[in-house]
Amino acid sequence: DPGAMLGRALHMWDPSGGFGQVQNQAYGYLFPMGPFFWLGDVLTLPGWVVQRMWWSLLLVVAFLGVVKLCAALDLGSPTSRIVAGFAYALSPRILTTIGPISIEAWPMALAPWVLVPLVLGSRVGSPRRAAALSALAVAAVGGVNAAATFAVIPLGAVWLLTRSRGPRRRALMAWWPALVVAGTAWWLVPLLLLGAYSPPFLDFIETASITTFPTTLFDVLRGTSHWVPYVDSTWRAGNDLLSTGYVALNSAVLVVLGLMGIALRGNPHRQFLALGLMLGLVLVSLGHSGSVSGWFAASERSALDGVLAPLRNVHKFEPLIRLPLVLGLAHVLAAAGARVRSASRGRSLRERLEDGDRVAYVGVLVLSAVAVAGVASPALAGRLAPADDLESVPGYWEQAVSWIGTTADRDPDGTTALLVPGSSFATYLWGTPEDEPAQAYGAAGWAVRNAVPLAPPGNIRMLDAIESRLAAGRPSPGLAAYLRRAGVSRLVVRNDLRPSGDVPVPVLVHQAIEGSPGLTKVAEFGPDVGGPVRLDEEEAVEDEEADGDDEAEGDEERSRRVVVDGGWHAEYPAIEVYEVSDAGAASGSVAPPVVVGGPEDILELLDAGLMGDEPALLALDAPDGPDGGGLLLTDGLRRREATFARVHDGRSATLDTADDGRRDVPAREYVLGDQARWETTAQVLGARSVDASGSRAFADTIGPVLPETLPYAAFDGRPETAWESGTPRRDEDPWVRVVLDEPRFVSTTSEYSD
Repeated sequence: DPGAMLGRALHMWDPSGGFGQVQNQAYGYLFPMGPFFWLGDVLTLPGWVVQRMWWSLLLVVAFLGVVKLCAALDLGSPTSRIVAGFAYALSPRILTTIGPISIEAWPMALAPWVLVPLVLGSRVGSPRRAAALSALAVAAVGGVNAAATFAVIPLGAVWLLTRSRGPRRRALMAWWPALVVAGTAWWLVPLLLLGAYSPPFLDFIETASITTFPTTLFDVLRGTSHWVPYVDSTWRAGNDLLSTGYVALNSAVLVVLGLMGIALRGNPHRQFLALGLMLGLVLVSLGHSGSVSGWFAASERSALDGVLAPLRNVHKFEPLIRLPLVLGLAHVLAAAGARVRSASRGRSLRERLEDGDRVAYVGVLVLSAVAVAGVASPALAGRLAPADDLESVPGYWEQAVSWIGTTADRDPDGTTALLVPGSSFATYLWGTPEDEPAQAYGAAGWAVRNAVPLAPPGNIRMLDAIESRLAAGRPSPGLAAYLRRAGVSRLVVRNDLRPSGDVPVPVLVHQAIEGSPGLTKVAEFGPDVGGPVRLDEEEAVEDEEADGDDEAEGDEERSRRVVVDGGWHAEYPAIEVYEVSDAGAASGSVAPPVVVGGPEDILELLDAGLMGDEPALLALDAPDGPDGGGLLLTDGLRRREATFARVHDGRSATLDTADDGRRDVPAREYVLGDQARWETTAQVLGARSVDASGSRAFADTIGPVLPETLPYAAFDGRPETAWESGTPRRDEDPWVRVVLDEPRFVSTTSEYSD
């Protein structure tokens, strides 16, 4: 429903999702992508048709922009400009992003159009008009992603700085920045408001060490510096560009030709192209975190995780590299053609056909065209769309969302329907829409624990407390009361989530819900999904004589039982809705108790029967202590480190006071303000320290984090715990080390190997 989405984007506050939240980037769709899809919806075009039309528009805009820019710069010939246009529109960056996240490819498509008016205005016409047209192109980029929009500006600045001094340059340098700010104010103002009021979600997403690891010099030059295809197999075109040898070879050919064109002495814009290319290389590759790093790589990564966090995805500055290279490609092909034409004047047809320069030129031209086609092979093979896509959302999801909306309309308290279990993205058995159908259909009052919740840390910790119960299959006497306190009136159980290592088994989820008092099933939607615990298979077995006689004596039917998933398997309706009894806000007339702990500890206190329906204050919010309401001391709010990529099993074992974790990231955990005073920390007794090369209890392990496998577990004498080294570091054997408080005589040692 693009129209409803655009209507919601006009408001800063979105009351429908995530217990209410500040809109994030929705305003950026107001132009041009949102109206484009809204028009397609008004014309009742199928969604996939509108999507392909948008892709086509993006590719055509990118192609024509380079052709027009070459003409404005007087670079290349008509033929070489077309080759350069295709090389740009079908470059790895655009092919990688156009399917999964096309709004990141749109700024690159418009980048040439930002330059065209400035190039023309630096020679003829009104400088103010040229600046206005360029600013209009910047405004048309949209504001979904501010960093990607900003990436179209530096080349324009380089162009103006390399022009001859005079009144025309001064006019452009005065008008262009002012008009760019004016043209982008429609999304700059909401962005500033977002920064002022939004939770610090930039601390909870990918870090600079992740975004800069693929920015090697070769990958940056050929346009494969986007980090997501390296870790996400659903980006099919991006995966092909990384893993297919001939594609890499073809892109290398285009890079070499582009560099040759920039370096040619006859290139009238060699200074501008070289400076733009070098600036792009610095911005994208300086913080590379691989085995070969630059002098200031560590400092830049630190800045990208700090004050420069909005620019952390350095691959968005790709236009600064790709435009100079394709302009150089257009020039080198034209220069080769001009040399052939000059040498052919006054010569016979036979001499021209035998001319080696002409043969070489045709060969280079064909090589360039083949290289462009080779790089574009994922598009030619129809692999632009991501894997696990979908034809449509199943009808039962629309029915469920409609039912949730109807019940929400009857609820005067505005309570919330919580989608469980949590998952990083909307990845279902029927496809991967990435965003929840409840969001697409505009449901009122829904929430989910996903990879990047746009909520304060306290809200995230509350959701994680619920998720921990469901993932463990642990019934909870206080779960219903805990949900009521959060304003949750319904649990929407998503049994059609695609199984993964970060999605709890449905059997455990139902075990936790059905064993918790106060939760009653009230609706179900869709077909049964899953399967039986045992599969019975009948097959004919030929019984032959023991002496090897070829004649079969007869057939015997037998039944074979196969246990599925160790018995943790069952069939459930695709969607089930459970009602929380007596949903409503907590109330009480007495002074609230003060809880030393986090929001997650309220659930533990409810389970223990130490709290009722009365409100409670966290010690974080009552630094002066209880005011007649008593004090509840917990060992919660533990000092731990989180791996934000996981929804479940993502927190380390409890750390000691001085331990800031191992991941070296902006935020160690979903921290509640100044919580250090109230944190529960670990202290080793009987030894000075216990350390190890790694552990599955550390947040930097691969896969689920298991606190019970911490190094101390090797010595605690408990058979249910043990140290597991996890993934060892490169060229390092696993080790564990104990430093004792005082020397001790050890008479015997034993060796254990696995």
